[in-house]
Amino acid sequence: MVILKNTYLSIEIREAGAELFSIKDMDGTEFLMNDKRYWNYTAPHLFPVVGALYNGELRHKETPYPVKRHGFARNMDFNLLESSESHAVYELKSSEETLSMYPFPFSFRVIYKLDGKSVSISYEVRNTGEEKMAYSVGAHPAFLAPRSTADSFTDYYLEFELFEDLSSIAINPKSGLLQRNRIPMGNNVKVINLTKDLFKEDALIFHNLKSEYISLKNRKDNKEVRFHMSEFPFLGIWTSLGDAPFICLEPWAGHADYDDFYGEFLEKEDNVLLEPGETRTHTYIMDIRF
Repeated sequence: MVILKNTYLSIEIREAGAELFSIKDMDGTEFLMNDKRYWNYTAPHLFPVVGALYNGELRHKETPYPVKRHGFARNMDFNLLESSESHAVYELKSSEETLSMYPFPFSFRVIYKLDGKSVSISYEVRNTGEEKMAYSVGAHPAFLAPRSTADSFTDYYLEFELFEDLSSIAINPKSGLLQRNRIPMGNNVKVINLTKDLFKEDALIFHNLKSEYISLKNRKDNKEVRFHMSEFPFLGIWTSLGDAPFICLEPWAGHADYDDFYGEFLEKEDNVLLEPGETRTHTYIMDIRF
């Protein structure tokens, strides 16, 4: 386990999945949900796929490769390359095991930086092979809502930086595949009041928002998470039903397969493509405001 800390925040990261599992402020308030009664993860990294694939398979050169929903990185041990009180760098490299699921050599680094009240997480993806590669990448942090027994889930709301005309990409809750239709959620929307009914058909998925950030706020205190996701074209928002005390904010570069897509992974829309030797970085930032 690695701990980054300063005057305002402390965060904890484990080598399994290079996963962040705690963000606490100076008062000891925890912002992440870490409770396997509700979900087996806290803030997993999604790579080399986001969401579900048709038949659970990635197709490359007419050969199918089995890949579970959200990829394999979240369930693998990363190597810790360097760390201090303000940063940590983890790396996962391709291996015989990964090549049996994803036929592209790669280096996937997760870079944490703690600066004041901000936590930034960067995904650095490098193509270490000799052919073009495709991937999707994303994050899946589960923020506590409520953060205390004095609050309820419905005391929390999401506020966009700008007014948005919202429509959510439809998803098949059984297969996890996307559908071509959109679900209208209103024009000039600034606030989404959180209720469990919003998620009865699975996640909300937005594409190309104007806002560079979205804030998770609570009507009963002044603490908030300002979530910067402008480097990712998609934003997923999800919680499980029942009394699960969390809301996930998920920035994605890429997405699940559409239910009408049966093609090659290199041809999948919205995947990121890298030439041999090329590197791409995707960063999101969590400002803990109080």
